[in-house]
Amino acid sequence: MADSDSNQIFVVNHAKHSKDKIAGCGKAGHLDGPLDVCRMNKPSSIALDPNTHYIYVADSGNHRIRRIDLSTGFMTTVCGSGRKGSRDGKSIKDQSLDSPFDVHFMHPCHLLISCADNSIRRLDLSTSELETVLVGS
Repeated sequence: MADSDSNQIFVVNHAKHSKDKIAGCGKAGHLDGPLDVCRMNKPSSIALDPNTHYIYVADSGNHRIRRIDLSTGFMTTVCGSGRKGSRDGKSIKDQSLDSPFDVHFMHPCHLLISCADNSIRRLDLSTSELETVLVGS
């Protein structure tokens, strides 16, 4: 579960009535690194890659897509320079997203990203290439 108010990611177990933190220190910002100290700004959606078990986060306030690696305990940025916009490319420093609010995994190795500018973007996880696939009105 992405909690945009606390800037954290949780796993919720309804059977056990428990909620455990996976990532985020609770402070808004952008900081890659260990899951207990990393920072996000209004995370709004998560997607699981069933092949690698990475968890991808739509970090709306930072205009980025982040990756949680539970095996290493680290969060990293995989898409978006942090500048609001709609620029495609292969390099994170050239890519820009407009407040990504929804992310879905698509076989074999893509993320579909919904952005506030009514665009749908596709990130190829094997090449890091970001491309616009649909722009709405």
